[in-house]
Amino acid sequence: MFIGKIPRDCYEDELFPVLARAGRVHELRLMMLFSGTNRGYAFVMYERPEEAKRAVDMLDGYEIRRGHRIGVLPCLNNCRLFIGCFGPGDRSPDELEQVGLLFRKFGPETVCSRPYSDKLALRTLKM
Repeated sequence: MFIGKIPRDCYEDELFPVLARAGRVHELRLMMLFSGTNRGYAFVMYERPEEAKRAVDMLDGYEIRRGHRIGVLPCLNNCRLFIGCFGPGDRSPDELEQVGLLFRKFGPETVCSRPYSDKLALRTLKM
């Protein structure tokens, strides 16, 4: 799930108990700036889909602090691994197949090329 409108000085110790009201939190990723403050948003994964739905219903518009209401929306886990620099003439077909075998266990593989360069192919794995 996507959590937005988080106060910049709000951290996991304050967010986690609120999020746990809806169910068991599997992962909480609060996006941070180098300055040490957060970026105002986070991603949360619950153990079960029904817990995530409950969190949207319970927590969207929740006043985490006086005058600060968070926004909670469902989102897709779009975790991908990009492996680049495998142009058609750079590696033999056997070498490309070996690379594919190494990473295929992590998810389905897609081979694509960048629109501005037909020489550069990218391998994308959905994790």
